[in-house]
Amino acid sequence: MSERNVLVQNTHDVNCVTIDKGSIFYGCSDKTLYRRDEKGDKTEVHKHNQIVTCLDSTDGLVVSGGLDGNVKTSDGVEFPSKLVVVRSISINPKNKRIAVGGPDGQISILDTSGRCLDSWEGHCDGTVHAIGWFADFLVTGSALASFGDVLAWWTRTWWRGHESSRKIMELCSIPSTDVDA
Repeated sequence: MSERNVLVQNTHDVNCVTIDKGSIFYGCSDKTLYRRDEKGDKTEVHKHNQIVTCLDSTDGLVVSGGLDGNVKTSDGVEFPSKLVVVRSISINPKNKRIAVGGPDGQISILDTSGRCLDSWEGHCDGTVHAIGWFADFLVTGSALASFGDVLAWWTRTWWRGHESSRKIMELCSIPSTDVDA
């Protein structure tokens, strides 16, 4: 049986968590992104205008999105995401591009100043609840009434389309032993 260790007690719902450089960052229903450092001290990083729904981090940079449709960074930058609501967010560790997912299958890729580099509807019938970078692929997951799906989008060149997981593994030179075609 595993032992439970409470790292943070909060008076509001915790909606998302990430760990970066020894600190725990968590976004809450009180519209706030908090940081708990290695000493256990809790500080407020920033506030959104609505509930914080998602966050991600890489190399000390934390990005968060919320029901207000905005993206905020831990270094003080704030910009509109081009989506009405941000449900998922991921920052590419290689080039710091920020991917956001929202309702109606919307996906946008932004730079750290908020400039939109690309935008499309990938999951036309569902909200993009999960998003993450895998090399130059953006992997997205959605939920519909009766099923969900995971798609991978090639983002390195002008061409965009989704590929099978086997093709992704081939392009990234990863052995594809138990991967769906």
